[in-house]
Amino acid sequence: MALAYVLVFLAVFLFVYALSTLLTATRRRVALRIEALDPKERTVKATRRRQRPERPGNRLQVKVNFMTNLETALIQGEFDIAPRDFLVRWLLITLCIAILAFLFKGIVGALLVFLVSIVITLFYVRARGSRRKRRFEEGLHDMLTIAANSLRSGYSFLQAVQVITEDMHGPIQEEFKRVLNEMNVGVPLDTALKSAAMRIQSEDFGLIVTAILIQRQVGGNLAEVLDQISITIRERVRLKAEVKTLTAQGRMSGIIFMAMPVGVGTFVYVIDPTYIGILFQSLIGIAMLIGAGIMQIVGYFIIRKIVNIET
Repeated sequence: MALAYVLVFLAVFLFVYALSTLLTATRRRVALRIEALDPKERTVKATRRRQRPERPGNRLQVKVNFMTNLETALIQGEFDIAPRDFLVRWLLITLCIAILAFLFKGIVGALLVFLVSIVITLFYVRARGSRRKRRFEEGLHDMLTIAANSLRSGYSFLQAVQVITEDMHGPIQEEFKRVLNEMNVGVPLDTALKSAAMRIQSEDFGLIVTAILIQRQVGGNLAEVLDQISITIRERVRLKAEVKTLTAQGRMSGIIFMAMPVGVGTFVYVIDPTYIGILFQSLIGIAMLIGAGIMQIVGYFIIRKIVNIET
């Protein structure tokens, strides 16, 4: 019987995945062809979405904001997929797994699958975005050095940005290329830099953008300003490394605090399934497990709040 369930699950999974691919493939092929002819097309669409007038209290505006935030998160995590395609595939895959869980564990299993899927997806997207942000911040010092030296050589700021896109690699190169593309389609420099700062969500880069915008309004030696910001960022990185070393024990305690109950429960289940299986066979046991999981999560965030020192 279990084998039949697995075969049904595989069949449904393959069917819905093929369906989602067919639903999104045509639009994706068209977008790729347009980008091949005009790489600025994607930037133009993003700019138009940002320039839409806001309508407070409108449900459509809430939907637009959600899709915009999702698109920003996917860009931060370097996902090469449109937000709608991401949602369709996530929903269909989760639905397949939920159907299998429903066949074995009923409605409770299906609901748990949806909850776990949401948590894992959010964690994964956020983790990839954090990794890209960290890579971006690691290259800020070199980027500022290149920009300051270019300005001292007599280059304009736009020429300095062009040099950055040629000499740097990774997220910094991608973001400044996006800034240049937005400017090429008529977006002002101030707006393009603010959009980049919103995508990256980095305090250090936000400081750089603020300094550049102020300098463009009041004037001054931008090369010296960038040098001072570079020194500040270098000291912040050194301070963050010291704080991370001092709080390593607390962060490890949080990890052990989360992993130990799961590990012990798995060990007991392997040794004697009937001893712990009663928790999964009654509503009281399931409620106790859900309550314990919620308290574990709350405890983890409390520990994280304690060891997360602002620098």
